[in-house]
Amino acid sequence: MEQPVASGAPVADFGPDGWIPISTAAVPSSGGPFQWVSASGTQPGAYVIKGTAEWLVDRLVYEADLGDQSHVVTERPGDARSIPGLPQAYGLATLQSEWALFQGGTANAIGRVRFNETTGELVTLQPISGQSAPQLDDDGSVFLSRWDDQAAAVYRTGDLGHSFEVVGDSVARGADMFVLDVQARSGTYVIQPASQQFVPSMHLLTQVVRPAEKIRFELEWGTSVLRGDGLCIAQVLPGARLQLLSVRPGTTVESPIQVRSDLLPAWID
Repeated sequence: MEQPVASGAPVADFGPDGWIPISTAAVPSSGGPFQWVSASGTQPGAYVIKGTAEWLVDRLVYEADLGDQSHVVTERPGDARSIPGLPQAYGLATLQSEWALFQGGTANAIGRVRFNETTGELVTLQPISGQSAPQLDDDGSVFLSRWDDQAAAVYRTGDLGHSFEVVGDSVARGADMFVLDVQARSGTYVIQPASQQFVPSMHLLTQVVRPAEKIRFELEWGTSVLRGDGLCIAQVLPGARLQLLSVRPGTTVESPIQVRSDLLPAWID
């Protein structure tokens, strides 16, 4: 007999085995109750999603309230694991590899908790206030863009915020404040201003750093994406030009393909 198919909005993309989580809320919004849907039928979701949900490795990860506690939940159809200890009102901030970072608090007292899907470990970072949204490295280290009156730089902490090291070069910020983004893949870091609109009067560059091989160079600013092995970059440059870059030894090949100016690279393989 045919199974009924949910008509709500997806709460995340298709999973690796063909299941997609679909909202069953009367008014679709961020989070809420959901069910799993595939070509073979449907299954109910284990909990009510609070906030957003994303795929982490091959499991859906989200925040849920169980009783009077917030939990991190990782779930596949018919298999849900809940880990207590997440502070109330924390939301999913970023993902990388097997790691997820949850963030909450106020602008002057931001709290962050890191979760490892493989081990189920949930640990709290040292409080760091007044900085940008964090990003993660493959090993769970945390990147933050930090700035003062003269410059901005990306800092990396591998010990939950007890100490920091600078990744790449600091960038003079002039009269404008801006945030530096970092992409990390297999030991290569691509660092650039989050958007050119923040500093329209400045000539912006993209930094490429691979510390283990002492590779460091700069590129014209453009929307960039790193391949999983960290050895190739695709960029869309001003004028809708597509550029492919080999990190080792740092040579570039500009593609004759013109891309639409509203299309951005999402992944490269």
